[in-house]
Amino acid sequence: MRGLVYKITCLPTGQSYIGKTRSTQQQRWYQHCSDAQRGGDKALHQAVREYGSEAFEVETLQEWEEVSNEALNAAEVRFIREYNTFAEGYNRQVEDEVSLLPVPIEKQAEMQERLESEVKRLMSASLSPNTQRAYRQALEGFDVYLKGRLFTDGELAGYITHLYDRGKSPSTITIVVAAVKWRLKKSDVPSHLPMTDTVLAGIRREGKDRGRGQVDGLDWQAVERVCVFAEAEKTLAGLRDSAMIRLMSDCLLRISEVVAVNVADFEKKTLIVQQSKTDSEGTGTALYVTADTRRVVKGYLKKAEIADGAMFRRIRRGGHVGAERLTDFSARRIIQERAQAAGVEGFIAGHSLRVGSAVSLAQAGATVVDMQIAGRWKSSQMPAHYAKAELAERGAIARFKDGKR
Repeated sequence: MRGLVYKITCLPTGQSYIGKTRSTQQQRWYQHCSDAQRGGDKALHQAVREYGSEAFEVETLQEWEEVSNEALNAAEVRFIREYNTFAEGYNRQVEDEVSLLPVPIEKQAEMQERLESEVKRLMSASLSPNTQRAYRQALEGFDVYLKGRLFTDGELAGYITHLYDRGKSPSTITIVVAAVKWRLKKSDVPSHLPMTDTVLAGIRREGKDRGRGQVDGLDWQAVERVCVFAEAEKTLAGLRDSAMIRLMSDCLLRISEVVAVNVADFEKKTLIVQQSKTDSEGTGTALYVTADTRRVVKGYLKKAEIADGAMFRRIRRGGHVGAERLTDFSARRIIQERAQAAGVEGFIAGHSLRVGSAVSLAQAGATVVDMQIAGRWKSSQMPAHYAKAELAERGAIARFKDGKR
């Protein structure tokens, strides 16, 4: 039977969870999200509820076409030890403890030799260019603060307290701690920082309302501009990015939903979302796809020679299309970089397309209920919040006192 070992990383904290599955990486991630929504008490479930599913990156560490239960269990244990996710990550529950079986002595030397080089390779490849830049800036700031003093847990705790007193948000401070832990791990230095972790927990509780603010939306006009710029490159990556962004705008897709799209999910003029944040049972939802988006999607699939399986995939140098899906983090980075290339300013994130479509719907005269249904929100509060300025222009004062209709 096939099997794989995967790693789920919370980007704001840098903490990870290692797991194994006989299904696909994406299906197992959906199950974790579903368990979190149902109130699961695992450390990972609690983190998903706290940070939201879009704050996590999922990757496959090793995959087999045929693997025994014993070998799959051993691989999971090996990666848990390698990434130290039992002490410093989300593999904390008693049931996870049971799976930490001792590795046979005759296998330890062989595994250790192979893992030393593999760990270094994976650590270098685990960070995207954007994350590397964020970590580099965070570490430079901390080094300036130290002024030549030796690094200690207390120094880092003092530094993040200093940042919080200056008005920095918990998410910004979390990146600093994650960057320092990453540097320690890369240098083979223990990264157990109890004082820093305690201070950071207090900062998150007290400063939970001190964030970067609501993301800026990419409305339909901005989406068209971004996609035209991407398509103008005349590259396969540009066509893929345009198709993905257009589809997210049409269907108000979340990042986790768009990376899970398969070719078979298209039926005539609709996209069938098999499972989502608001559809944990996986009953599926049919969403309309506009003619322009269908045209670009069709062109992308033809040029990429993709007939089935994952739609949005990694494209390597030379235009080689891989078999693996884009990750949540990669899709989010694409949106940000494409918006920047098209001259779109503001705080752009993966959620910007949902926000922007809600605003555009309100501008076009849609009701809050229309927006709620289009975005599959459980409550009307979120679309009403996103489009509050547009809705105010259609309010009683605008209609009756200012004569607007």
